[in-house]
Amino acid sequence: TTGYDVLNLIDGVLVDAGAKDALTRIDRAFTGVEASYGEQLRDAKHEVLEGSFASELEVLTSDLKRIADADRRTRDYTVFAMRIALAEIVARFPVYRSYVTSDDPSPDDVTLIEDTIAAAQKTSRLPDRSLHDFVGAALLGRIETEGPGRPTREHVARFRRRFQQLTGPVMAKSLEDTLFYRFPRLLALNEVGGDPGHVGLSVAEFHAQNADRARSWPAAMIATATHDTKRGEDARARLLALADRPEAWKAALDAFAELAAPHLATIDGEAAPDRIDLSILLQGLLGAWPLELLDGDDAGAIEAFRTRFLGFVEKALREAKRHSSWVNPDEAYEGAAKALVEAVLAPGSAALARLRPFARELAEAGMRNALARTVLKYTLPGVPDTYQGTTFWDFSLVDPDNRRPVDYAARAASLADAAPLADLVRAWPDGRVKQRVTTRLLRDRAETPALYADGDYRPLGEDVAGIVAFARTGGGEELVAVAARLGPGARDDAARLPLAAGTWRDVLGDRTLTIAEGGAALRELFADLPVAVLRRTA
Repeated sequence: TTGYDVLNLIDGVLVDAGAKDALTRIDRAFTGVEASYGEQLRDAKHEVLEGSFASELEVLTSDLKRIADADRRTRDYTVFAMRIALAEIVARFPVYRSYVTSDDPSPDDVTLIEDTIAAAQKTSRLPDRSLHDFVGAALLGRIETEGPGRPTREHVARFRRRFQQLTGPVMAKSLEDTLFYRFPRLLALNEVGGDPGHVGLSVAEFHAQNADRARSWPAAMIATATHDTKRGEDARARLLALADRPEAWKAALDAFAELAAPHLATIDGEAAPDRIDLSILLQGLLGAWPLELLDGDDAGAIEAFRTRFLGFVEKALREAKRHSSWVNPDEAYEGAAKALVEAVLAPGSAALARLRPFARELAEAGMRNALARTVLKYTLPGVPDTYQGTTFWDFSLVDPDNRRPVDYAARAASLADAAPLADLVRAWPDGRVKQRVTTRLLRDRAETPALYADGDYRPLGEDVAGIVAFARTGGGEELVAVAARLGPGARDDAARLPLAAGTWRDVLGDRTLTIAEGGAALRELFADLPVAVLRRTA
């Protein structure tokens, strides 16, 4: 894969799955939208099928009609009904595509298609739902193609091919380029390859998936930021922390609505921007909030941020296709949203002053999440991919913001910095601590490539709350990685991680640990950082 699966795997384990109900309640109360994520995704799929992919749906319907007309038992199906049935099935397709060929379909594809057909039938608008079964039979090669009065094998194969070529782009367009800008429950989860309908991942499931990766996909890519991610990896790390503090998030939303009220426009009798867009704007601001603005107003930093953020506003509104779009931009609504941003991002604004304490709290929590993600990225089974410039903090917005020029000279200069790790932690906003963690782990990978390429994966400390930990062993080498999750209040620092007694080298810091029987206390492992990577030396 291209690594997005692991992006969502790592981010998932850093989110408190128990916060789903609270986040859902807050989102529904603020936006007034009661529809579930699944319902909203199906609506978005129907919209893009009727818009961007209308011609493709017509061609697919014609292919199906040609198959049906070849058999007297199915030739009474109408084009109108076929079009409805196909749209319902595509809208219910839970993944990007199936991979059925002329050979017998795999058991996974059979289950996928049969389950999708059944789900579409349950809520179909058609009185005769046998048509859905006919579509399923065509997709699974269960239609007889030999003899007179039968469709040709080529016609069935073409229908199957075109169907599978359609579901992928429909999913991408309706999910990544539409619903991700409509569903604001927790924007950090609205990421390529992700499923915002799920909040959080259990430590047990995280371990199970990584053990499978070590067995079956040890050389698969690990990506945490790319040219196509919806926000910078460290902006996501901040927003993930909203799940740790739902009531504080609710208070921030209510405060933002109060601050925004005097600056809202009225369009067709409704406030603009509306509550959905207010939530998206606030999360965008908190995720990308410049470090220079955490402690006060800097006119130059505010101006630069405002220019970048206005580009994000335009893209978000047009991608959402609720009030504006690329095809039919609504200048009045976009202007209202931009005017609000101009008012908020003005030197000395009440909004900056009132939101700054929460932005600072999220920034510090995001720093911890980001370091945890960095350790997991470079130690899990797989090959890590480092997107340009992300060895320092990455608070970028969606493209083109994440494709700005990178100051490589600054990054190269800081590589020679030999400051103690504790000093880098105290000065964390300058990004050197993230670079130190990254470079130490890359160096360790270079020194023992076989361990990282072929080493097995074993969960550790599964009963220790607030952490995720595992061991990689192979070729006489042993590595242990441990990262804090869900904030300091989620763990007992006196708790002990079950490490084997002996001498261990701290890969990230410059220290040697002598572990006694009974393991190591978390407070010892996290003396400098909320992460630790240890190598057994004796």
